[in-house]
Amino acid sequence: MKNRIAIASAATMFVAMFLLLGCFGNQNSKEQDTVKIGIVVPLSGNGAVLGSHSKQGAELAVEEINAKGGLLGKKIVLDIQDSKSEPKEGVSIIKKMVNDKQKPFVVYSIVSGVTMAMRPETESNKVILMAAVGTDKFMPNSNYTIRNYLSATSVAKHVVPYIKDSLKMEQIGIFYANNEYSTSVKNAVEEMGKNAGLSFQFSQPFDEKIPDYKSLVSGSITNNTKCVFIDGIGTGLGSIIKQIRETGYKGLIVTTPLVKFPDVLTAAGNAIKDVRYLDFSYDEGSAEYNNNSFVKNYRARYNSDPTNFAYISYEGVYLLLSKINSLQKL
Repeated sequence: MKNRIAIASAATMFVAMFLLLGCFGNQNSKEQDTVKIGIVVPLSGNGAVLGSHSKQGAELAVEEINAKGGLLGKKIVLDIQDSKSEPKEGVSIIKKMVNDKQKPFVVYSIVSGVTMAMRPETESNKVILMAAVGTDKFMPNSNYTIRNYLSATSVAKHVVPYIKDSLKMEQIGIFYANNEYSTSVKNAVEEMGKNAGLSFQFSQPFDEKIPDYKSLVSGSITNNTKCVFIDGIGTGLGSIIKQIRETGYKGLIVTTPLVKFPDVLTAAGNAIKDVRYLDFSYDEGSAEYNNNSFVKNYRARYNSDPTNFAYISYEGVYLLLSKINSLQKL
């Protein structure tokens, strides 16, 4: 995918800005020295690596904004919470946040199921929810919500032509994690695939918490299976890729950018070879969207190269806060 990561956030960013400033003005009339931003990401469980990278990107953005004077002249403080990729945990966290003495001005989140469960609380409490999630259910009927990732429909618009036109496949099988996002991706791929003339040999959900898929895989893949599309995250994604290859399957495997994360690569082992995936592209040397300083500062801060999700989180939070500050001067 040649779309820049900025597309998902920038498209909705400017629509929300005046709303955001209005929310800030509605806070407690007593002047406070700080502004709180909540970070709700998985720091344990199957999505822990993804959550850690997202947290680091958001942290770096806030550090840079604070170094420039903060948000509307106030220092930003972070309230970082572990959602464990569990919707119930996300609801518990957000209820505590919005009932705290200092309600967060913005909450940044990932994982579609968690964020969808949190959204009623942020909406009713007029708290901005920015999230790197793709479920197509996220944006409708939202007034205080910003998407910072491609939708499931957008993903399918790239996956289907790649499989149909580039790989010349007429039939595929799908394995998808039984969560909100992967289900949304599966539905979009099936709908667009059928319209494009693809047929589907099977469409099977898998539980990312139970990384034993031998029966599921052997009961789905046959000698006629030429291409498999998989959507998932973490150890679960890596494990199912490995177990598919262990059956002797030599056909094509297509997946998403999340396959590049260390936990996926570790779980997949040598089976990761020849796995096809579609990815975002960005030029590490580009000055666009403050990209060049991000890469340099990220490496200095965390002693590692940034992943796309670190960049997505950094860019979304940085652009949002910078835009709010710039609108104050209008």
